[in-house]
Amino acid sequence: MIFVWRTGTTEDVVTQIKPLTALGPRIAVTCTLGLGLIYLCLVICEFRRYGHVMDEKWKSTLYEWKKNQQKENHQDNPPTPQPIVNPERLYPQSAEQPDELIPPMHTTDEKGELPTQKIFESDASMNRHSMRPDSHGLARQPDDWRSDYEAPKTFIPRLRRRRSNVEGNFCLIIYLWTRIDIWSSLCKDPIQRIIHGTLFYEPSDYRVMYDLRFQAHPQILTFPHLGRPYNHIDLAQLATDPPIDRMRLFHPLLPWYIDVHKTVDNGIMVEDVIMQMYSALQSQISSRDYFNAELGSEVRERIAKAYQLRTRGDEEETQEGIRIRRVDYLEDNTLFVGLERTEDGLWEMKTV
Repeated sequence: MIFVWRTGTTEDVVTQIKPLTALGPRIAVTCTLGLGLIYLCLVICEFRRYGHVMDEKWKSTLYEWKKNQQKENHQDNPPTPQPIVNPERLYPQSAEQPDELIPPMHTTDEKGELPTQKIFESDASMNRHSMRPDSHGLARQPDDWRSDYEAPKTFIPRLRRRRSNVEGNFCLIIYLWTRIDIWSSLCKDPIQRIIHGTLFYEPSDYRVMYDLRFQAHPQILTFPHLGRPYNHIDLAQLATDPPIDRMRLFHPLLPWYIDVHKTVDNGIMVEDVIMQMYSALQSQISSRDYFNAELGSEVRERIAKAYQLRTRGDEEETQEGIRIRRVDYLEDNTLFVGLERTEDGLWEMKTV
């Protein structure tokens, strides 16, 4: 810049160009330098927004977008009761059996193969990838399941036809693309937090005991270390230190995440964890959650048994229409005894 403005004119010892002629290049170089300084300031201001601040703002924006999207879908398509099993299509009842909708107890044939099940045409929420059946007529793993879910192992082999390399690679690409869980990665918490004592998991001394099949009340939910029945002050304690606005829970037997959100400005309370965990597990499943290639017949039988045990003698449940709920996927491990934080910031539900 100094060289451009102080050299190359008639005032120099060596005559080159006139000052008026050099004015154009000088202004151009000066404007270029000024524009560069402006961009430098903008880059510095942008970099100051990077890191944790930008991540938190993006998470908040995505959460609000997802919340509004769910609200719009709920208004456009209000939920209607729909039984998971249509007995007239799958399991015709005889005249001697009572007129009840009982979840089918799957059995295998002599060759150890699974019976073929139909995917209900009425389940419109299944997309074209999840509706594509495997060799047994079962749907693929639903897209709303967590990507790292692995069904309990069974001893029944799954026989599938051999695919060509091209078909197999194409299906693998489509499957991996539909299983990308961006929301799960955003819900990971890098901050080290300590869970409240009432929710802390201690294998040898349970701090909380809660049967997830039933709504919380003093006979169902207990905190043994308190030595007394809990009160509203115990439930109003912050669930973590430092406080948190969102928690993502998971259980090895559950194919879904459970997202807990704060109901007060201070952060998530113990009551939020208990109530929202119960509410999420009471959600009724769809047909694709039960009849899919990921679950084996033995797993479906155990889920059906857990359902029958839970609804035994419950007339209100029968009148509303028998539906398997998410809590039935816990099988006989329905006693909640605490939370344990994982390395990526998720919280594992501990049950016995």
